[in-house]
Amino acid sequence: MALTKETTSSIVSKYGAKEKDTGNVKVQIALLTERIKQLTEHTKTFKKEQITLPKSSPDYLAKCAFEEIRKELDHWNSENH
Repeated sequence: MALTKETTSSIVSKYGAKEKDTGNVKVQIALLTERIKQLTEHTKTFKKEQITLPKSSPDYLAKCAFEEIRKELDHWNSENH
């Protein structure tokens, strides 16, 4: 569920300096705020829906990297003690 073109253009025209000023910090904050509002309403409506992390998400990749580093440190510690 992404922002519609109408919603996006409305936010850009309200907070941007120009018509296509999507890079403006105020516009970006307003777009993210609107998206958060949508997601909040969605989670209120669908309370039992579970959120899963796609394998390409930064959180998933960070977790995998952490696990690999932990394994390497455990292996290194066991060899040196």
